[in-house]
This record gives sequence, C-alpha cells and structure tokens, in this order.
Amino acid sequence: MNGRISQQTIEAVKNASDIVDVVEQYVVLSKRSGNNRFGLCPFHREKTPSFSVSVTKQIFYCFGCHKGGDVINFIMNIERLDYVEAIRFLAQRAGIAVVTDSHPQARARREEQDMLTRINTDAARFFYAGLNDPVGRSARAYLKDRQIGANIQRKFGVGFARDSFDALHHHLTRLEYPLKLQMDAGLVRESRDGRPIDMFRNRLMFPIIDTRGRIIAFGGRLLEGVGPKYINSPETRLFSKNRNLYGLNFARKTRAGFLLLVEGYLDVLSVTQSGINCAVAPLGTALTRQQAEVMGKIVKKVVIAFDGDPSGRAATERAIDLIEERSIEAEVLMLPDGLDPDDFIRAEGGAAFVALIERRLPALDYRLEMARRSNERDGELDKVAYQEAALQVLLGEKNDILVELKLEQVAENLSLPLTAVRTEWGRRKALLRREEAGRAQSLPPPVRSFSEASFSRTPARAGDIPPPTDEDDGERESLSTDEVTDTELLFLAILAQVNVKPSEMNDPVRVEDFSAGQMRMIAAEVLALAEEEQLNQDQLIALSQDVDLAGGKLPELLARVFIVLPEPNELGDWGTDLQRYTWEMRRRQLQILKQGILNRMRTCPADEAAATAIQTELRKCTEEITTVSEQLASLRI
Repeated sequence: MNGRISQQTIEAVKNASDIVDVVEQYVVLSKRSGNNRFGLCPFHREKTPSFSVSVTKQIFYCFGCHKGGDVINFIMNIERLDYVEAIRFLAQRAGIAVVTDSHPQARARREEQDMLTRINTDAARFFYAGLNDPVGRSARAYLKDRQIGANIQRKFGVGFARDSFDALHHHLTRLEYPLKLQMDAGLVRESRDGRPIDMFRNRLMFPIIDTRGRIIAFGGRLLEGVGPKYINSPETRLFSKNRNLYGLNFARKTRAGFLLLVEGYLDVLSVTQSGINCAVAPLGTALTRQQAEVMGKIVKKVVIAFDGDPSGRAATERAIDLIEERSIEAEVLMLPDGLDPDDFIRAEGGAAFVALIERRLPALDYRLEMARRSNERDGELDKVAYQEAALQVLLGEKNDILVELKLEQVAENLSLPLTAVRTEWGRRKALLRREEAGRAQSLPPPVRSFSEASFSRTPARAGDIPPPTDEDDGERESLSTDEVTDTELLFLAILAQVNVKPSEMNDPVRVEDFSAGQMRMIAAEVLALAEEEQLNQDQLIALSQDVDLAGGKLPELLARVFIVLPEPNELGDWGTDLQRYTWEMRRRQLQILKQGILNRMRTCPADEAAATAIQTELRKCTEEITTVSEQLASLRI
C-alpha cells in the first residue's frame, strides 16, 4: 500500500489504544496519586520503579533510561518495530483498517528524499567509473595492496573521487541536477571565494547504503596529500551518521545469529571477502546508542572486533556498555596487539580469522582477561592491582551465579582461598549497595509551572547548553543536544498545549529563532500547524518521528517535557512563557551569529572596506543582542 498512513488512521489507532491498557500488557503498573502510574521499566534493569505513564496525557517516560513517547513509541521500543509497523500493530490489535493518503508535506518530504537518492546513485556511478578509469590507477593499486578483490569492490560499489575541484559538480550539472540539490546532498560545497567545488577529491569512495538499498551518503579515504584521512557526507534529510552502519544493507540478512562490529570500511570489505557476511562498522566515529539500537532490532548478539591497540580497547569498553544497555549480548574478539581485522586477515588469512571468531569471549570474560593482562609485567601478576580491577568488573555483573563462577577464577589467579576472595567481594558489594541507596532520589513530584520543573539527565557538554538567561539559577539540568535546546523543547511543548497562533504573540516567533538545520525544518511545520490552529501534542510527537534530530531521540525528549508539564488549564501565564522562550532562542542564535562574525574578523583580509563591513555587521548584531536582553529583563518588572 503506497502513501503515508493517514492522520485519521493514526488518530483512530491512538484513540482506540489507551496507553495504560497497552503498557499493562507488558508492565505491572501501580496506582499513584494524581494522573500518573509507575512500574519497573521494561527497557532497562532496575529495582525502584522509575517508569511513568500519564493517564491524561497518554504518554510514558522512564526517568532512568530516558525512553519516552506516546503509545506508538512504546510499541516501537517494546516490540522493536519502526513507526509504520507499530501503527499497523496497534491497528490490528484494535481491529482498525489502515488507510493511507498523500499529505502534501509527506509527499514533499518523500520527493526530496527520492531526489537525494537519485543524485547519490548517479554520484556513486561516477565514482565507480572513476575507479576503473585511467585516473583511478592509484586507487586500484591501493586496493590491490590491501588485497581487496574486484568482486568485493563491485559488491560494495567502491569508487574513486578524481583529484579535481569540480569534476563531480560538472558531471551532475550535465545531468541537470540543480546546484542547490548538489549541495543539499553534501556532494558539493561552496569554496571561500564562492565557487561550487566537490566535497570529495582524490579519495577512495565507499557508498553508504541503508537497509532499503538506497545510497544515502559516502565515506571517503584520502589516498595522498594533505587533509583528514577519512571524511563522511554531512547529515541530510536522508542521512544521519549516528543511526546508520556501513555494511548493514548486507549484514542484516545474516544467518550467523550475530553481527560482527568492526571499526572501518576496509575491515568490512576484508571480513566479507573472507566469507563472513555479518560485518558492520560505525561511520568514522565511536559506536552510538542509536547504532546499538539499530543492531538490536536485527540480532540478539553483537561480536566486537575493534583494533587491538589501546584506543581500540577503550572503544570496545564503551561499545560493550552501549550494547548491553539494550539487552543485547556482547562478545569480544581478542585481536593481537596493534592489529585490526583487515591487518589480521592479510597476515594470517581468512580461515585463521574465522577460527578466531570461534574463540570469541563473552564480555565479562573479556573484561576479566583485560584486568589480568593490564596488571601483568614480564610474566608477573601485580596481585593487588589485579584483585582491585577484577572485583570492580564483577561488581557490575547482575548474575550472581556467574559471579560465583568467576570468583573461583579470580581466586585461582591470585593463589588465594575462594572464601577470602568471596568475603572481600561481599564486603564491596554491601558497600556499593549502601552508596546506591544513599544516592537514590525520589521521582519528581507533579509541578505547577515550568519554573519548578527539574530534568534528571546527565548534563550535555558545555558547548551544547544555551547561554543562560538572567532567570537561570544554574541548577536546572539540560536536555540540550547538538541540534535542539531546552528552550526549544519547552516552547514547542507549551505551543502544542495551548490554542494560540504564533502571529498573535506580541513579538512573534520566527523560524530563524530555532537552531539551524533540521530543527528549523520541523519548526516551520509546527508553526504552520499552530497558525492554522491544528497543532496538538499528538501532532507534535508524530512530526518528531520524521526527523533525526537529537540522534532520533526527539520524541523521547518531548515526552520528558510533557510528563512534567502541567495540564493546559494549569499552565498559568503561558503567553509570557512563550514570549520569554522566543527571546531566549533569538538571543542564542544572535550569540552564535556574533561568534561567527568574530571568527571571520580574525581571518579578514587586509582590506579596509571589508573590515568596515564586518565591523558594521558586528555592531548591528551586538545591538540586537542588547535589545533582546532588555526585552527579557522587562518580563521580570
């Protein structure tokens, strides 16, 4: 059935699917005073209930693992379905026929994604032709040296970006792709003098393909010259680096029962060439929570095969945590020091690598082995340091039977009686429990206004937090991410709760007041709906499903706000709140603009006219910041 599921169907499904009834199929909920019910979270292990369901707002939120959303989001998480599959699941449960339509906004979004897919496909063909052209001689030599055969090159569509500033740009222009689309796809960018130039030059090219078989982006490895060794396409409406994995389009069909997580593009190619068809890699960065979730929808086990150097071992530790947080079994391949899978296969052969996979270790065994190796010098074990490290590892294990078995192993390595090691572990376990009890906090009580709201979350990096207002006491923890701020979440949540047109505000909010990028795209849609008096909580959460803002966590962030937001009739002076948040957002964007102007001043050419123009721009921006700050101050008079 083509088209997007109609809004009427979505509303009918949600109306027929009371969130308390649905959640109680999976979670035992206890009744509390007020409109919220609580239970043990089904998405992470806990002893004290932190999972909250709002009867009146029809949303859920866990204050422990921070999952949240409406009834559709709950089914997405608990049944590991995507958005459309979750709607169909609930529709079948309620006996509702699913109807699709062609909403103008949905159709425009699909058309944009189709155009991005088409231009990426033509770019991939151009790169592939470049590899097999005389200009690709150096790239072919590199692949030959890395022992990557022609069949694997063809399977993954490996190509070569010519050592030219505009070869791809001219090719795409001949194919009648507009410059804006070339830039939106991240294939072409603007040079310092304003000319369009290719994003990738003199690089071995790896098309990044999603699970639907669409080429959504590229990774490029520099072959020679100055520049970053690897670069990826920028994020687009089609591509989110945090939510995709290289090789997943092939590995998702694996019958191995696990995914093999490696570090790089060439590792995936080399492993696949060895006959192991389940290799995937993060896209040039450390594994993300979103990537772990994606893997968890495909398999129940992930085998980590990162480099055998210190940075690789550190990445392995983080990957284990992210994978196990999602109730996925983690195992580790112990590679020799300094080797990655590609190095090992070239040195020892594919058969030896397959044998190494058979000897992989469960995550707990790996950590205990690393505790031993890191405290061994010239064959001598530092028993005090090893005991400390090994017991610290075991304190994080919840399975008491498994712990008992491993205590025997630790005792044997220490040449100590098991009773002595067990006693020390028990003492530390009791101490840890007392510390946890001391840190335990009660769930936040219902709030009457947002000034009372407290968000329990690990604070974002300092650079992500918007500049504080004079109202800020510095105590409120942040929900901010790289792409969305606390203030934007608060503004959108209140706007969805009250019946007001943005144009009727004293100083109307503008799309430019929001963070650049996808946040402005969703803001434009939200403000348009609000202007037509069509915006509500359900519409806002539904819109948030369609973007990769905050690593795909926007529905959860909004749920977190809605769960503590007072009922609409208890919001108080929401008009003042909306105006305050508008000015806070505007001041933040002006401060970002000012910083950009200052950066340009540092690299400004010795040209008096240009310097004067930048000074004028800086003065105007500073005056606007002063004006907005005065407006904010006036709200407190």
